[in-house]
Amino acid sequence: MTWYDDRQMLREAITRKNDKKYETHGAPLDLLVYYDATISPSPLPELIESIFHSLQTEFHDQWNKIWLYDWSNNQVMFDSIDL
Repeated sequence: MTWYDDRQMLREAITRKNDKKYETHGAPLDLLVYYDATISPSPLPELIESIFHSLQTEFHDQWNKIWLYDWSNNQVMFDSIDL
């Protein structure tokens, strides 16, 4: 049986986007990650914050800010203000 891992899901989604290059002519670039809680239950806010803080140093060169949007609940679950 395979268990769902929120940390791994978010890391993989951000890594896939981080591997791409975007031409912004120096403008800051934000990343919006969509999360669908109809497929997997929404993780606890403390877990989301922990995950994002651990990813901040890894991805701060590419992204000005990373947003996590819960599509099924129509809300922003987290935004990393200080990347």
